[in-house]
Amino acid sequence: MAARGPYAKGVAKRREILDAALAIVDRHGYSNATVAGLADAVGLSPNGLLHYFGSKAALFTEILRHFDEQGLAAMARGDASPTPDDFVTTMVELTRSQERIPGYAELYLRLTAEAMQPDHPSHEYVASRVRIGRELVTPAFARLQAEGRIREDADPEMAAAMLYALFDGLQTRRAFEPELDIPAHIRHFFDMLSPTEGSRSSRPEVP
Repeated sequence: MAARGPYAKGVAKRREILDAALAIVDRHGYSNATVAGLADAVGLSPNGLLHYFGSKAALFTEILRHFDEQGLAAMARGDASPTPDDFVTTMVELTRSQERIPGYAELYLRLTAEAMQPDHPSHEYVASRVRIGRELVTPAFARLQAEGRIREDADPEMAAAMLYALFDGLQTRRAFEPELDIPAHIRHFFDMLSPTEGSRSSRPEVP
């Protein structure tokens, strides 16, 4: 049953705020996205804005969650696909889509660094994000291995952790090297995991 009344209006307003916040973070970056600026963009006072989230840290956690809903849904669809190539393509295209939202990288990296402290409001969400990513990606690596697309001696769980570390490291580097081609590096990572040079040449090209 669809939500009605004040609750439904509150849900709709939160989504409006998050959509506006994503646009502002993209244009101005995480550091320059102030509560006052976000509130003005949706016709609220700063206190009125925080009423929906509780604090600035909680607001930015929800902005990250809002963006992740799209990316994790794409990964889940790739994870359920019967063909391993779809997973590789999904991961490459995910990085390409993030390049079109440059403010996201700063939001993600800054918030993740701040959330390392256990008492930070974002700590629980970032920790769950890591777990969900591992649960989605590890089985996909196992399928690639079963199909002979990655080396037999590769550990799927370790490969998944390395892939996420690569994402984070490359996003940090691109802050200093704007020309860095992250999707090409992700493709190269999968190529390095392929069993032999010969099998690499027979594999379909990843878009």
